[in-house]
Amino acid sequence: MSTKGLNDFVWYDLQTPDPKAAIGFYSKLFGWTPQGEPDSGHVGWNNGENHFGGIGTPQAGVPAHWLGYVETDALEGTVERAKKMGAKVFAGPMSIGEGGDIAVVADPQGAAIGLYQGGKGHEGWEPRKTEPGDVGWAELGTSDIDGARAFYGECFGWKTGQSMQMPDGVYHMVMKGETSIAGLYTKPADMPVSAWTFYINVNDVDETVAKAKALGGKLLVGPQTVPDMVTFAILTDPQGATFGIAKSLGG
Repeated sequence: MSTKGLNDFVWYDLQTPDPKAAIGFYSKLFGWTPQGEPDSGHVGWNNGENHFGGIGTPQAGVPAHWLGYVETDALEGTVERAKKMGAKVFAGPMSIGEGGDIAVVADPQGAAIGLYQGGKGHEGWEPRKTEPGDVGWAELGTSDIDGARAFYGECFGWKTGQSMQMPDGVYHMVMKGETSIAGLYTKPADMPVSAWTFYINVNDVDETVAKAKALGGKLLVGPQTVPDMVTFAILTDPQGATFGIAKSLGG
């Protein structure tokens, strides 16, 4: 069994009340192509040959959002560890057929996260993260840094590495072994709940922001530049789902 995607984000679902409108927005913004038809109940996202996510409709009363899934090799055990650490189970564990099994939980601070265990032939799923249009980064804004460290460390073995002083507080790198896979920071007062944000790689942040606004998106943060590292912005799509865009400035 391949373990290349184990304990890392491997899938991203957009839960939206209007799949057709969302397909139009993201296809025009990033050049993504849908796989399947909205009326079929199953639509996937492709960025070129990179198959990285899907589209679904949330339950009544649940706002539009992006949900990232972390791969585990023992889904039921991970769910049990999450529950013991104070997580709430929203869905599952449940089968998605030959693709494997999934669950959705909220961490102790309330941030939703998906869990995935691949079925036979689907183990070690690892979507590309490096090209324009790929989901290249994840960030958790949380009300409890120490609590988040403990929870994700217990569930996935993640640790925090380098920390940087930013204008709004300390930013911690989240490590899977020696590889940085996400960021962790204390959520600002105007961020209503603890939540994950997923960033799509772009060639030009300013240009993408302008295009998103023309398509009905709204700018929440930025564009901002962290010298020698990244230029980024955070937006919402026309249905209200939050996402980030980023251009790496590193070598």
